[in-house]
Amino acid sequence: MASFQLFTSIKPPMNASELAYLHDCLNSWCAAGFDPVAVNGPKETETLRELGLEIEFASLRTDGKPRIGAIFSAIRESGARFAGIINSDCKIVRYPDLAANLKAALDRTIVLAWRIDLGSDLKPTTRRGSMPISSTPILFRGTIAVFPLQNPGGITGFRWPVR
Repeated sequence: MASFQLFTSIKPPMNASELAYLHDCLNSWCAAGFDPVAVNGPKETETLRELGLEIEFASLRTDGKPRIGAIFSAIRESGARFAGIINSDCKIVRYPDLAANLKAALDRTIVLAWRIDLGSDLKPTTRRGSMPISSTPILFRGTIAVFPLQNPGGITGFRWPVR
C-alpha cells in the first residue's frame, strides 16, 4: 500500500533539548505510520541532514519559513497519493495505526485536525508549556471530512464537495 507522507518545515534545533524533542515528534509520526518529509531551504536542509534524522527532504531554493504554497508544491511534486501537513513541534500520541486508518477511509478527501495541548498526564490542558500533539490540517483533494482525534478510525464530522 502507498505510504502516507507528513510534510513539515523544521527550524534547525539550537540545543540538545530541542533536538531531543524533535526526535520525539518525528518518532511519534513514524509510530503512527507516517513517513516524515522536511520542506526546508538549502542551508537548513544541510544542517538537518548532518543531524542524522530519519526523514526525507524536499529542498527549497531559499532558507526561511516556507509559505504554505511551497509545501503544497512539494506535496504535488512528490506524487504522493496520501500526504499531510503538520507542525514540526507536534507529537502524535497514542494512535499507532492512525495513518492506516486514515488511508482506509480516504479517497480524494481533505482531513482537518486541530492542535490539542496535553499536560504531563497526557490529558488536555490550556496550561502554557504543555506538549502539543497533532493538530495541523492533513490535506487532500476532493471532499472534506473532519476527524476528531478521539476517533481516528472512523469518519465523523461533515463532508461537502470541493470544486
